[in-house]
Amino acid sequence: MQTNFSDSQLIEGLLQQEDAVINYLYEEVGPKVKQIIVNAGGSSEEADDIFQEGIISCYVNVKTGKYKSSISAKFTTYLIQVCKYKWYDVLKSANKSRKISEMPEISEDSGVEEVLMDGERYAILHQLIDDLGQQCKNILHRYYWLKESIETISRDLKMVPASVKNGKYRCMQKLKESALKNEHLR
Repeated sequence: MQTNFSDSQLIEGLLQQEDAVINYLYEEVGPKVKQIIVNAGGSSEEADDIFQEGIISCYVNVKTGKYKSSISAKFTTYLIQVCKYKWYDVLKSANKSRKISEMPEISEDSGVEEVLMDGERYAILHQLIDDLGQQCKNILHRYYWLKESIETISRDLKMVPASVKNGKYRCMQKLKESALKNEHLR
């Protein structure tokens, strides 16, 4: 079995429903999604269901042209984000009190969670993150996507924790402002 695929190979393989690509996604991305959902209070079975729904959603988005490749985000990252937001929707609809706070803040009060379900808007959001600058991008990526603690980030960046926390807040505020000003994200 091939151990690594390019984004274009993953997208084409998903469209063609190639076993090697599907198996790769299940073996390489599935465990990451499971870890995220289990860490957020979900069961292993719920994680499996969410991952399967995520694959189907990605397939539909690719097939209908809603997903557009982005140089700033890999397809596997997109798949993980789709699964995270499917889990968020489960929590929201079930009104469960789990670790919703682990989802990126932009989705909580600005109504932008649909961004990640629409490939074009997803790419725009990632461009807005890139436009924030390397330090903001680094802090947001490490905190929200890699789930690193403020202490870990501050130690690695040789900053005091309060500066990282304030930086994270300012970066999210800038991102929210940019997202709200962007006509494609409304």
